[in-house]
Amino acid sequence: MPLSDHEQRKLEEIALALYGDDPTFLSEASEQTVRRGRSVPAGIAFVLGAALLLVGVAVMVAVWVGGLIVGVVGFLVMLGAWPVVVAGRYD
Repeated sequence: MPLSDHEQRKLEEIALALYGDDPTFLSEASEQTVRRGRSVPAGIAFVLGAALLLVGVAVMVAVWVGGLIVGVVGFLVMLGAWPVVVAGRYD
């Protein structure tokens, strides 16, 4: 639902007042948006790593070495993605 003209003007007034009170706010807000943008691909990588880990465990039943390799790769993907996921969550 679009904003009315009055609401749009009030929103612009609030933004200008906020920027006037804290000029660094705009750059900090932009940085946080970028950091959160990184956490989505990292979250996907973490889930993919978990899936690879589970596939590795399942494959280990038939082919021990192949399953171990897939499981280790999955664990390493999860391990690499975890700090980015956590950093994006607490920014």
